Amino acid sequence: MSPAFKRFPLFRFLASLKITLLLFLVFAVSIAAATFLEGSYGLEGARGMVYDALWFEILLAALTINLVALLLLRMPYRRRQTGFVMVHIAVILILLSAGITRFFGYEGNMPIREGQSTDYLYSRLQYIGLSNDGASEYKPINLYRPGKQSFRKSYQLGEERYRVSVREYWPHYEETLQEGEGGVSALNYATFTQGSMKQGTIFVGDTQSLGSLQVHFVKDALPAVKGGGNYGSLEIPSEGDPVSLLLTPNLPLEKKVGDRIFRILEFHPDYARRDMVHAPEEMKNPMIRVEVEGPEGVLGERILFAFFPDFGMGHAGQSEELAQLPLRYRYENGLALLLKADGSLEARASVDMEKVDMETGEAKETLTAGTTFSVGEKEVLRAGDFSFVPVEIYESAIWVPGPSENEKKPAGVWVEVRNPEGESGKILLTQGGRGANRLTLGDETLSLHWGSRKIQLDYSLYLDDFQLLTYPGSNNPASYESHVRLFDEEAGIDGQEFRIYMNHPLSHRGNKHFQSSYDPDRKGTVLSVNHDPGKWPTYISYILITLGFILVLAKNWIWPVGKASS
Repeated sequence: MSPAFKRFPLFRFLASLKITLLLFLVFAVSIAAATFLEGSYGLEGARGMVYDALWFEILLAALTINLVALLLLRMPYRRRQTGFVMVHIAVILILLSAGITRFFGYEGNMPIREGQSTDYLYSRLQYIGLSNDGASEYKPINLYRPGKQSFRKSYQLGEERYRVSVREYWPHYEETLQEGEGGVSALNYATFTQGSMKQGTIFVGDTQSLGSLQVHFVKDALPAVKGGGNYGSLEIPSEGDPVSLLLTPNLPLEKKVGDRIFRILEFHPDYARRDMVHAPEEMKNPMIRVEVEGPEGVLGERILFAFFPDFGMGHAGQSEELAQLPLRYRYENGLALLLKADGSLEARASVDMEKVDMETGEAKETLTAGTTFSVGEKEVLRAGDFSFVPVEIYESAIWVPGPSENEKKPAGVWVEVRNPEGESGKILLTQGGRGANRLTLGDETLSLHWGSRKIQLDYSLYLDDFQLLTYPGSNNPASYESHVRLFDEEAGIDGQEFRIYMNHPLSHRGNKHFQSSYDPDRKGTVLSVNHDPGKWPTYISYILITLGFILVLAKNWIWPVGKASS
């Protein structure tokens, strides 16, 4: 007599062979689609859209239930059907094994330096973590497609529940200046000298050395221009106004002020490169060496820097009076810029400049040193072989992150967190970013993390030696291996030696450690760790399916037709 459960409509629906064919068809199409998706979006894309997707898990669960129902529907079985039953059970075991590995398995990397031990690994999966007051929770995330995201998870920290949403993902991002409230005035510029172009940004209140000019972006008013020429001047104190000794390439230069004689004996446009045969032309760190002769023939020397007026170098043994003499090397080859209330730029230079037509390169206006003039975006200012171009003017500039085409830039995600009181805030996270990413909501400060999760192990591996063999005559690695010692106090293992190399992993506590990579300095190893609790059911299912097919093929020989086979 047929068991009662076979008469239920739901059971007969679940055990329908048509449902089986439909589920296998959807499964086959899904696997095929995943193969094409992997080619377009990589393995992570295939995982996110198929293998790790909720709908695919539901599909596998439905297929498992259907196969179990089919197995029960045909009970009881005869001995001739033993092979069929074994194959059927093997397929069910394979599906169950996949579920066990999916929910209880993990993969990661275990880095170890020579002479050190490691008792943790970094997960292959990426996580969004939220922490507060010692409580933390991590949820896996798979980001493979840039743009808007649908990740929305609930995090329980102690008695408080938070809602975390990933709003946008950028494989590469960088911060750019944009107009926004709460910023400061800024200027994007370009410079041209000796056939090369450079770009940069200067903020109000800053000074930058660009080519042969000092560019000042002033706050309130343009400074008065003092004499100085192309190389600057030595400013010497006197009873009245300071006296200037104009610097020219024809050294030495000498000037008597009061009862002292001042001589400029040496000049370098760039102090760091003063030993070059051909002195650099750009005034990057100009210095002069000054000799001072006192009233009784006493000599002393001072080295002065134009850009570091508070720093000077004196000759040992000189008089204290000479050492304290307030000499200054003033270099006034400068361009001062002021942003006016109407958003235009006003400028004043201490050298003669020209406004140049960008297309023809011809001068269209001469700007005498000391005169005030206006300059707009994309207007070229030229002094000698150096040109300066204001590219973009910001009245209130703020740094705003956005997607970047530069593959060297880091990845980033915009994350929004909402607390139980309904307060929310956004924060930009970088993948595996160091340091705390903190977000303040109300009177609480939350910490967030995006990247691999640190998984603690019950044992540790100590790296005695990492060995790398290369092909003769090259630096290309031929093979590499790690000599480690295993420590597991609970298992009674104290320093057992192992050699890990290709196709020879170390297995312990259900984890397999494969040789994966190594540090650039060849003083450390990276082991790939795989924990697959579903592998033994899978091995058993392989044995069952093999024996089952053998029995199916040999059933007529083992149980001949016409003989009793109950």
